[in-house]
Amino acid sequence: MDELDKILVEVRDVPVPVPERLMGRVLQDALAAQPVRGAAPVSVWARLREALGGWQGLGGLAAATCAGVWIGLSPPDYLPGAALDLLGAVDVGAV
Repeated sequence: MDELDKILVEVRDVPVPVPERLMGRVLQDALAAQPVRGAAPVSVWARLREALGGWQGLGGLAAATCAGVWIGLSPPDYLPGAALDLLGAVDVGAV
């Protein structure tokens, strides 16, 4: 392990040459990723929509929300008993 540490200390300060074309492409991509001055700010809703996966993600989230509300307001007959069984609770109404 000491030999490896010695080798790593020796090569730590050796600069690695980077081709000019590669550096040019990296800098060009970095400049393209920077925000443009005077550009219109992105709205909160647009950022939220993109964070959730676009319109497809929002559609799935809305469908899941509607299904959850529907099941919560009018659960199937077997659901409360199954939920209590999973939790290991005793159904007071059935006793």
